[in-house]
Amino acid sequence: MPILVTKGVEIKVVTAFSRQDSSLLNERFVFRYHVTITNKNSFAIRLLKRKWQIFDSIGTINVVQGDGVIGKTPLIEPGQSYSYSSWSHIKTEVGEMQGAYLMEKDSGDTFWVAIPVFQLIYPGKLN
Repeated sequence: MPILVTKGVEIKVVTAFSRQDSSLLNERFVFRYHVTITNKNSFAIRLLKRKWQIFDSIGTINVVQGDGVIGKTPLIEPGQSYSYSSWSHIKTEVGEMQGAYLMEKDSGDTFWVAIPVFQLIYPGKLN
């Protein structure tokens, strides 16, 4: 489980292959991921934007960016956490994701927080 702390914000990611949503014959490997964002600062932060880079093993890079996460821009108080689940798909059995969140302090200042690199691996590939 990858964990990374940037500027007082801890990002933890747990992934799982989604067999029911995948199609090996159609080269569609779907992975679910659960992210927990913990604010270790003494001030509240709001998650404004996300930017993901999704890589597969044939060199395809897909960039996904936008406002908030799953349609929300959560406010995370000091010492509190916010969690959400989402998914992504790639065309190969192996890939990885990484990215960043744009956060806003109470003062209006913004800063980027790194999302740790995490692996997307079809379980059949591990045999």
